Amino acid sequence: MKNCSLIVRLIGILLVSYIIVGPVESLKFNENGTTVAGGNGYGSNLNELAYPWGLSVDNEMNVYVVDQNNHRVVKWLRQALTGELLWRKNSTNGETIMDGYHQRIMGCNGLFVADDGTVFLSDTDNHRVLKWSSLQNSTIVVAGGNGEGNASNQLDYPMGIYVDEDVSVYIADRSNHRVQKWRRNSSEGITVAGGNGEGSDLNQLYAPESVIVDNDGSVYIADQLNNRLVKWDVGAKEGIIIAGGNGEGKQAN
Repeated sequence: MKNCSLIVRLIGILLVSYIIVGPVESLKFNENGTTVAGGNGYGSNLNELAYPWGLSVDNEMNVYVVDQNNHRVVKWLRQALTGELLWRKNSTNGETIMDGYHQRIMGCNGLFVADDGTVFLSDTDNHRVLKWSSLQNSTIVVAGGNGEGNASNQLDYPMGIYVDEDVSVYIADRSNHRVQKWRRNSSEGITVAGGNGEGSDLNQLYAPESVIVDNDGSVYIADQLNNRLVKWDVGAKEGIIIAGGNGEGKQAN
């Protein structure tokens, strides 16, 4: 299922866009895609990617990619032929945009870029989410950072993240089988989905991978090991299956 992660995230984005905007009868996708990052084979050069895991796009149409097997995050300016390093594990001083903080980030598996260019990263192996401001060139912890665990002020292998207009951070807290919401400047999170142990019941999640939130505050989750997409409304005690949920397979359901 790992190979499907990015596809699941993109499906989620399209699904939420449909829910928020509604069907557009005249909408037609271009049958031929345009490469905006990579496309030069598997590799570690700045014009290459190796197992891209997640992405985000800012208002200027710049693309930010979690380049997993290269242990880095790369920013591709619009129409650029090569990317530039935002972060790379164990990089040398002055090599990355996030200079001065890179050695403390152990691994990134989630990424969100806000309208003002602020970058949010899930520092997965350190069980926290970081916020980096390009204007101030500063990085702070906005969720977790209190060790691995399941307390309200902890995370356990955070993956996909989403940030709403109030700068609340929603986190797919994978190994805790829950989605946490951390309000701005909060010292702990609240559970908005799952949190009842791993499982396939409607009040459970099993290794949630990514999360998106619509304008009503409903949370859409790629529930990876349950092979389904689920929706949790605000205050709901259980989710609604909106895709999959019939086991791993290639059938239409």
